[in-house]
Amino acid sequence: LSLHAKDGMPRASLRVSSDGWPILSLWHKRVLHAALGSGRYGSARLVLTDKDGRLRATLQTAADGSPSLTLKDKDDRTRAAFKVIADGSPLLTLFDAKGTVIWQAPR
Repeated sequence: LSLHAKDGMPRASLRVSSDGWPILSLWHKRVLHAALGSGRYGSARLVLTDKDGRLRATLQTAADGSPSLTLKDKDDRTRAAFKVIADGSPLLTLFDAKGTVIWQAPR
C-alpha cells in the first residue's frame, strides 16, 4: 500500500518484507526518512535518516525485549550507542570517528 502526494511523490508505504515482516515507511521528496518494522521473535525497529537519506538513528528492541539506541554520523559511523541489556543493566558507549571507544559507562 503506497500513498503519494499530488505531484506523484511517495509519502508513505506499508508493505511486508520478503521474509514476512511488516514495514511502515515515510518519505519526503523521494528520500526515505523513517521506517518502522516488526521482526522475528517480537523484535521491533525504528530507523531515521537525514535529508539525504543517510541512516542517522536506530531505536530497536531485541527478541528478549532489550532496547537499544544507536546514533551515527553523516559518514555512517556509529558515534553513540545506548543499551539496556537483558539483566536490566544500562550500557552507554561513545565512539570517535575511527570507531574507537572513547568513553563507556559502566566501565
